[in-house]
Amino acid sequence: MDPVWWFTSVILALWEAEVSGSPEVRSLRSAWPTWQNAVSTKNRKVSQAWWCMSVIPATQEAEAEESLEPGRRIN
Repeated sequence: MDPVWWFTSVILALWEAEVSGSPEVRSLRSAWPTWQNAVSTKNRKVSQAWWCMSVIPATQEAEAEESLEPGRRIN
């Protein structure tokens, strides 16, 4: 299995668990049949975009907080 496909499957499973409020991550096997469905693929791309959009501001915020620490050198 391609590492990118595996990583994408894990991200999608975690994102779906977060959205549904479920503490359990869904089985990655259930995501495999939806890969073949064009409608599900379209929805998956939207899900990936949401996931990326939430990570980028969090990363920028963390970097901004680090740069404000006393004695911290700015790169």
